[in-house]
Amino acid sequence: MSTTSIARHTSGASASIAGSIARPTNAKGERREREPLSPLPAAFAWERFATEERKVSWDGYLSYDGVLYGLPSSPPVAGTVVQVRERHGILSVWSHGQLLAELAKRSGSGEHVEHPDQFRTVAPAASRRSQVVPLGHQRPAPQVMTRALAEYDQLCGVEVLACNHT
Repeated sequence: MSTTSIARHTSGASASIAGSIARPTNAKGERREREPLSPLPAAFAWERFATEERKVSWDGYLSYDGVLYGLPSSPPVAGTVVQVRERHGILSVWSHGQLLAELAKRSGSGEHVEHPDQFRTVAPAASRRSQVVPLGHQRPAPQVMTRALAEYDQLCGVEVLACNHT
């Protein structure tokens, strides 16, 4: 009779199934317990499965649920595609596996949220006004030579027998 059937036929509170069944030994299971676990992958390895792709506009904004969110100017991502994940009211923005920004999600459609570092590398407009930029450049007129038409005929190998002068 097996240990399982003995446990089934034993009556009373003192019968213990766990005590009567021997734990199987498994060399593969023991090896797994002794081997160290590999470290978990970096954050984006998990995040990428729950992201949506968005294209960043040339002025550094991405659109998500009708709201324009500004991104930092460094690294430059204007015109590229980024990955966006929303979790617990926070938008995580990733580019090439690197976290660019974590932004609080806004509920109102049509809002415009500027990032504090969005235009950090852009010179202020006042600095452009102080520079004098010409509207155009004056160039001297080219020297034009006047030649007889016979020179062009000779150059092209055309022989003119008679000319009608009226």
